[in-house]
Amino acid sequence: MKVQDILMLMKTLVTAIITAFNEEDDIGRCIDSLLNQDFDSMEILVVDDGSRDRTPNIVESYVQSDPSKVRLIRLPRNLGSGNARNIGALSANGDILVFLDADMTFPRDFIRRLVSPISDGSCVATCYEYEVIANTDNPWVKVQGQTIRGFPNANFTWAIRAIRRDVFLRHCGYDAKYGYFDDVSFYERTGISSVVVRGLHVYHYNPSSVKQIFRKSYWIGLSFRARYSRDKAELLKILLKRLFDISPIIGACLTVFGALFVAAELLLLGSFMVVSFRMKILKASGLKEKILLRVFYVPIYRWIKSLGIWLGFLRSLTGKRYVNVPLNLGSSISSMV
Repeated sequence: MKVQDILMLMKTLVTAIITAFNEEDDIGRCIDSLLNQDFDSMEILVVDDGSRDRTPNIVESYVQSDPSKVRLIRLPRNLGSGNARNIGALSANGDILVFLDADMTFPRDFIRRLVSPISDGSCVATCYEYEVIANTDNPWVKVQGQTIRGFPNANFTWAIRAIRRDVFLRHCGYDAKYGYFDDVSFYERTGISSVVVRGLHVYHYNPSSVKQIFRKSYWIGLSFRARYSRDKAELLKILLKRLFDISPIIGACLTVFGALFVAAELLLLGSFMVVSFRMKILKASGLKEKILLRVFYVPIYRWIKSLGIWLGFLRSLTGKRYVNVPLNLGSSISSMV
């Protein structure tokens, strides 16, 4: 890159928007990683989406240390990541928006490389190429079987991570009703796709406890109804697959009704364990851990994940859903925070 190109890039103010809902375990690490970037013309805007833990307090400590670099918006209740991102976009000072998650950290040159094609006019939106799983030493992460999320050379053009602010606002931002899948909604509605920055990656921290696994799964299930509203067959396929995962639990509850249910439970449990033993998991440190992962962590992980998805989906049938906050609120947005 030429010197004049670097100078032009550094003059472009970027707003890195992090949406956070109960992210006390990750938010500090994420902000530290952004503060360590080799790109100075950037503000960090955290939109706290109604957290009930220490997340806003942690962010506030960064604001007090460097108010010119870090800002915090606190929403009065959980409005969903789509709304939180849109509100962040309205409040941003940058010409380029970078949408990030609290459970990520970044190589030192990440922001510079991500926004460079937008800053030089080559495109309006970009995305990194893949995610490296950073916490693979955790047993709950090992049974998820991922070291890389996405694959090098894949064309994830629908996943927008950086975009010109004027373009984003002109198209009314994300559709919050899609919940977990709100980032896909922008591409499907506008047709605007990303230029994938080859070789660029982030570090992602996968759910590493029963609580985190259930919370993410519940959010996904809550979003299914909106995401697959036009593809009922795919929705049914996913739900049936997850129903199989929790069928041994259902069968166990029914065994009190007699021998027929006991036989059915044994069949369900046997089938479930066969599938579980065929699941891809990461390499164990030894035989003892391998047995523990297969016998304990894999079944529990699958039960918690599927239970969370089903409970989230059932909750959505009762009318629970995220509602879009209009982007034309403009200056009145301050009355919400």
